[in-house]
Amino acid sequence: MKTYYRMKSSRQLRLDNIKLLRMFISGVGGTGTSFLIVAIKCLVGDIWHPKSGEIMCAIVAPTGIAAFNVGRLTVHRLFQLPIEHEGRTVGYWV
Repeated sequence: MKTYYRMKSSRQLRLDNIKLLRMFISGVGGTGTSFLIVAIKCLVGDIWHPKSGEIMCAIVAPTGIAAFNVGRLTVHRLFQLPIEHEGRTVGYWV
């Protein structure tokens, strides 16, 4: 039991000392931005070895097409922000 708590406190200490990394990557079509984003995501997964269900990296894009290219979500969808279209507010369904 002692080893369990020692490992747990060691992991918590590492998590407490992690600094957030925020990146903004942009470029016109065909410059490799989607490739770069996927490569960074793989690198983050290799370094921190997330457990099943644990989110280590959130990838969002401003438009649906851009989000589709990187296989992720739009900013609005991730944060469940309301979208206005022709004066009406559109919500999200689960």
